[in-house]
Amino acid sequence: MVTHHPRPVLFGLSLLTLLTATAWANLPVGPRQAGAPATAPFATKCPAPITPAAFQEDLQTTVCQTGDAQPFYREDLRLPMAKALPEVKAILARNHFDVVFSMNVLHRIEARQATLKIPDFNLGKYDAIVSLSVCNPYDFSHLLSADWQSTTLCPRTVTLVGKGDYTRISYARRAVEAVHTPAYSAARAIDQQLISALGQIPGAIHPSVVKPAR
Repeated sequence: MVTHHPRPVLFGLSLLTLLTATAWANLPVGPRQAGAPATAPFATKCPAPITPAAFQEDLQTTVCQTGDAQPFYREDLRLPMAKALPEVKAILARNHFDVVFSMNVLHRIEARQATLKIPDFNLGKYDAIVSLSVCNPYDFSHLLSADWQSTTLCPRTVTLVGKGDYTRISYARRAVEAVHTPAYSAARAIDQQLISALGQIPGAIHPSVVKPAR
């Protein structure tokens, strides 16, 4: 009867795995062109993220906006959610954007907390977080014509985060997701249209643009 000894085999496999991982970690990433920055092409010095405690105080210089490199666009409103939400919907409608879906995500999750028991949920003590799915038929058509896969970028999501007498609007730029695809130009045009609409909201405080570090 032949007795098998798996330990040497397992040890050999473990050693092979370790050597392979080490080799991958030490692979060169390729030569850097002369004069090229050592960091990523979109690297820039941005303000620190807003902490919950600073939600109502810091409304001006918290956005790092360097073209399409910045994934999120933001508008600040000196309005509570109950007043901000109708204003946002009215502006979107005026600019031919249909709100196809609206949900208070925060309240929906809070209603299930007895079952979910998510630890440290809503540490910022926000009053409401409303997600709006926004669509424009022409935008969808442009994306479809450019690249059928890009239709996943429409509808778009506009999120409102409310606390006290202030509401913040956040929009994830679609051009960031469409970089290096045939739909980039269409996605960028869509971003510009929606951002232009959000900037028309009465009482909007347009965040300062942070210039890239030289």
